[in-house]
This record gives sequence, structure tokens and C-alpha cells, in this order.
Amino acid sequence: ISARVGARHVQVSPDVHVVFFPQTHITCIDRRFQSTTHPAHHCVDPNAMARTKKTTRKHPPKKDPPKKLKVLFCGMEFEEGWNQTRLAVERSYLSNTVDIVRCARADVPTEIVDADLVVPLMTKLDATTLDKATRLAMVLQFGVGLEGVDQDACTARGIVLARIPSEHTGNAHATAEMAVYLTLAATRRVNQMRESVEGTILGSPMGKTLHGKNVLIVGWGNVGQKIATLLRPFGCRLSAARRTSWCDRTTGSTSKTETEKCLEHKYKGSVPDKLQGVPDADIVILACTQTAENKGMIDCKFLSRMKQGAAIVNVARGGLFNPSDCVDALESGQLGYLASDVAWEEPVDPKHKLCAHKNAYFTPHVGGVTDVSYGCMGNCVKEVAEAMVERRGYPTQEEWSEQAECETVRWNGTVVRCVNVPQLEVRFPQWHFLSGPKNNYQPDPGESLRPSKEFEEFPPVGGEKKRARTK
Repeated sequence: ISARVGARHVQVSPDVHVVFFPQTHITCIDRRFQSTTHPAHHCVDPNAMARTKKTTRKHPPKKDPPKKLKVLFCGMEFEEGWNQTRLAVERSYLSNTVDIVRCARADVPTEIVDADLVVPLMTKLDATTLDKATRLAMVLQFGVGLEGVDQDACTARGIVLARIPSEHTGNAHATAEMAVYLTLAATRRVNQMRESVEGTILGSPMGKTLHGKNVLIVGWGNVGQKIATLLRPFGCRLSAARRTSWCDRTTGSTSKTETEKCLEHKYKGSVPDKLQGVPDADIVILACTQTAENKGMIDCKFLSRMKQGAAIVNVARGGLFNPSDCVDALESGQLGYLASDVAWEEPVDPKHKLCAHKNAYFTPHVGGVTDVSYGCMGNCVKEVAEAMVERRGYPTQEEWSEQAECETVRWNGTVVRCVNVPQLEVRFPQWHFLSGPKNNYQPDPGESLRPSKEFEEFPPVGGEKKRARTK
């Protein structure tokens, strides 16, 4: 080891143990010491160090790190949803306060126990599962579908149920693009084209053009409107059906929007077997919300009313299918082609008769899985988690629509729609976290954000209603 101190050069042997440089003096603990400028008395006997009294430094007792806010993704499917949320948390330097976790569906009852925010994905959350969640304050869907979550059970336990609207994230446009893709796959017979390529056959099969065809869009939400916009340049004759009135929700005006002007017919109705426009449609595109009323709507009655050889495209929910009736309709030729991004059970068995049929084409529920939509929704979950960590509360309601049955709230420009806020306000009238810190509700960092019993409205006693105490 060579060292230069001032203008003097010191050469130390290779088996040196420790070298100190206090100011301009050199002290070497070694068995040998060679120096060109210093005599041997600069060496210190190693045994002398052993005789030196050791001093123990006292450290303060370690404190347990604060508990992270746990965000649980239920299921190993839709991996990019979890990944984009994790990346958004890391980019915002929240990794020390927010933990993004995912687990298999079977492990949800165990992992949900200490979760603060849950993203259900395709996992069903019923009252039994929610009973195990001791800290859960919010169920936020990574998208719009909440049919697998028990809303009444959430309200009874003081859990906010919310979804991320598709019009603000690019999810609607991405799903509409998938609808156009599946429509082309059905009309051009994508399975038969693959067989022709494998069999080195040219000029087969013969497909159908979209130009001049009657296309019925079932569901006139954000996705349905985007589908109409994208299909319009193909020269289709577009019609749409919705279960609510065609007037403007806020003003009540019946004047047509720019998108509605491209529709030749507008139908209203929620009974599937009486839905108008079905007999005249060459292609029926399902873009509606799945409810208890329309579950299994694509059955033998619906299919028998369709034009023979017509196609069905589904970018909504797989529960709208009756699989056995669809198989029978494909075998008889009543249904010409079925193209779907969703299935009645997910993941679907590829060997199922409907999935394996030559005139059926399925994609793995990727309609909304794009870089733009998943990046936006991942950031949305991050924003909500950050608001919960900072105890900022849920913002005051910005817009409430009885027809939409949802409340629109914002976190720094991120839009979330809560579907059970009015019921929570009735059940827990003294719980101020719904409105944020303006009502002076600031729970401790380790405290659950769910309302306790003292916030709950007690039942009438002796003809008078006893109000809960304010925390």
C-alpha cells in the first residue's frame, strides 16, 4: 500500500492490517513497517490495541416502521393493471407509504384482511369475503364492471364502491377499437382465413363487406358512442338501442348530439327478447352493462329473432351469452359468426364447444388493455391511494346523476365514480371523511378509514331517532 502524506512518501508492506492518518503522522498496526522517511518508532504494537478498553455505543431503540397502505389486486389476471399502478407509485416516490400487492383469487379471503383499498378485477366480492376485511375503506374497479361486487354489503360495512369511467382514461376508445376489429374478424371469417394460409389456399374464404350493412349497437354509453364514431367511415347503416331515454341527462333536451346524427334508428328498451332492430341487423354489437335483467340475453329467443346468418360481436360481458343456445344457432346456421372479447367464464376453456367452433372467434379480454388506458387507470389508483395516505378524504361530490346512479369525484384531475355514496351518507351521517378535511375529520395515520359504529345512525328508540356522536 502506498500513501503520500505532505511531501513524504511512505511504503507499507502488503500484510498491513490498519493504517491511520491523523493529521500528518502515520500510525500502522503491522508486524513489519518499512519507510523511506520515517523511523520504526512510528509503528504501534498490535497487542497494544487489544489492551485498549472497548467502548460500546448505545443506539436508541428501533421503532416499528409505519404501516403501509395496502392496495390489493384480486387475481393474477390483467397483470399490466397491477404493473402500471406499481410504476405510478414508484414514479411518485410513494413506495415507502403505499404497497401494491396482488394475489390469486383463492388467496383473496386471506390477503383482504389488512387491505385498505381493493381492486376486484374479475374476482367476486360477496358479504362473506367482505366480512374478513377489517380495514377495507374502498373497492375501486380497474375499469367499469362492478357486477361481481355486492354493493349492499359494501354499504352496510361503510365501504365506498367506485369505478373508473372509461371516457376519461382512453378505455372506451380502446374497447371500441376492439369492437371494430372483431366486427371485421367476423365478416371476413378470420378462422377460415387462417386455415387457408395453413393450407396454402389463395382467394378463400369469401367475406362480407361492411359497407351498406345494418349494424345495431346495443348500449349507448361511452363505448357504444365510440363504436359508432369509428364505424361511420365504413359506410354502415347504424342503429343503437339503450334502456333509458334518449334525452340529455342534465338538460332533458331531445336534440341529437353529433354522434347520434349518424344513427338511422334509435331504440329504447331493456327487455332483450323484445328489443327492436334485432330482426333487421346484419351485425349486433353488444356494448351494454350486464345487469340481472339482461344476464343471458343472447339465448334461443334472441337468436331466433335475428336475421339468418347475422353476426354477433361482444365487447361487454360474457354473462350476456347463453353458451349452449349459441352453439345450437351456429350449428343450424341461424347465427353466422360470433366474435367476442369476453366469455361466460374467464379464463374460458378453449376446448368448450362454443370456443372451439369454426365460426366462433374469442380474444382474451384485452379490449381495454392498451398503453394509454392502463397507464391512466394505474395513475388513477395511485392518486386515490395517495389521498388515503395523506388523509385528505374523498373530495366533495362534483356531480350526481340519478340516471347514471353514480357520483363523479376528482383527485387532482383523476375522475372516479362512486356508486353508493348517497346510501353511505344516510347510513353514516356523522362520517365526514366522504367530504374530506373541510369537516375536520383527520384520523390517525394508523387508523382505518372506515366509519366505526359511532358514526352509524342508530335505529329509532321510543319514537325518537338517536343521533350518533361526532368523533
